[in-house]
Amino acid sequence: MYLSNETQVEQTIAHVIADFSLNEQQSQAFQIVAHHSLDTTEDPEKQLLMGLFGEAGTGKSRLVDAIKAWFSLLNRSAELIVTATMGAAAFNIQGSTVHSALGIAIERGDKTRKMGFTKKKEWRDRWYLIIDEVSMLDCKLMSKLHKKLSSAKPGKEKINFGGVNIIFLGDFLQLPSISRSRLYINNPKWQHGYNLWHALNAVIILYQQMRQADDPDYSQLLGRMRI
Repeated sequence: MYLSNETQVEQTIAHVIADFSLNEQQSQAFQIVAHHSLDTTEDPEKQLLMGLFGEAGTGKSRLVDAIKAWFSLLNRSAELIVTATMGAAAFNIQGSTVHSALGIAIERGDKTRKMGFTKKKEWRDRWYLIIDEVSMLDCKLMSKLHKKLSSAKPGKEKINFGGVNIIFLGDFLQLPSISRSRLYINNPKWQHGYNLWHALNAVIILYQQMRQADDPDYSQLLGRMRI
């Protein structure tokens, strides 16, 4: 779909929001992604690195579906790839694992293998990456993510993640990383990964419980258990 003017853009965005019944916070996050996708300037300062956080049932997966639908409407689905840090989570959002998408082997040590030709070809048109269950991603993997994406985007090695726009989803109170180099711990050994995590330039926290919306007492109980 070609959106010829601002009115058509806003009408199409509103149409997707209505189709997916997005609440106020979900709509805000969706609009950030939608408007960013229409900015054709290749300015590294405008790279989108978004954190989208919220407890289970607040509609993170619903928002992913809306974003996928948006790129499909634009006939730009090839630009978007949806991943998760775990296989089960990847299956739930009809995506792939981060390791599979980027060709990251389960390696011992700090060395990261270079991305192969076939994998680079897969990333030629990809500019938006969604990563679910970010709480399972540590500073070490964050650094590898940057190196792989920089390798996939020649000429953009000095830009975080090779200039690829990333949307991180998850809940840090749900699934903690098994690693000691957690994203929120400033460890000099993994300073690079820690700094990359602090490069986020947009953060939306989803508070409205959608899954248990009809049972507020049960919803509040789950919230207390989570904390």
